[in-house]
Amino acid sequence: MFVLVVGGGKVGYYLAKELVESGHEVVLMEKDHARADQIADEIGSIVIAHDGCEGKYLAEAGANRADIVAAVTGDDEDNLVICQMAKHHFDVPRTIARVNNPKNEELFKHLGVDELISPTRMILGSIEQDIPVHELLHLGSLGGSDLELIEAPLLPGSSRSRRAVRSSRSSARDVRSRSGRTRSSPKATRSSRSAARSARRRSTASSSGTPSRSADALAVCGRGVAFALAERT
Repeated sequence: MFVLVVGGGKVGYYLAKELVESGHEVVLMEKDHARADQIADEIGSIVIAHDGCEGKYLAEAGANRADIVAAVTGDDEDNLVICQMAKHHFDVPRTIARVNNPKNEELFKHLGVDELISPTRMILGSIEQDIPVHELLHLGSLGGSDLELIEAPLLPGSSRSRRAVRSSRSSARDVRSRSGRTRSSPKATRSSRSAARSARRRSTASSSGTPSRSADALAVCGRGVAFALAERT
């Protein structure tokens, strides 16, 4: 597999090094000549000391035959430009972009970047698991959708407590999407609404004035905790 890595910072350096050691063909682009020479001394002559935002240099690096272009510079705008050129000018099958500012994620998705890597989002998610900043705790996002898995504490004596966890297949049928609500059995829907209301009441009572995620999806409950699929807002 031929991977073109653009950006010779710490992320790009270690990414290229790991790929080379795994036996892949790799070219690393770094516009800072001194940094490019340093990397070349350490991992070999795979470095091109040019700006990956310029199409002629991407062509020189072999973008037209690359299987993957990974834009991992420290600048979101540069990463977007690189992925756009790779996808639309060189027909690269897969583009990967580092996104430093989570607010830029929607733009990257809208413009067709295949995969986003957000260190900020990853670290924030890890912190929230240990120190929740909302009553509804983000556990993870579901790839390719606007859905996320959240955790919410149940009120003491809740009818949802100690209930058997539903299968994920049953849960998925009860998820509300932005475009409307899917049909589900009345019993499952009642369970979903009850758990969501319980989570909302808890969030409102404990964090007045703090925005919370909507839990309009089927909750699956264990001992004292409800897990739910919800739309990101």
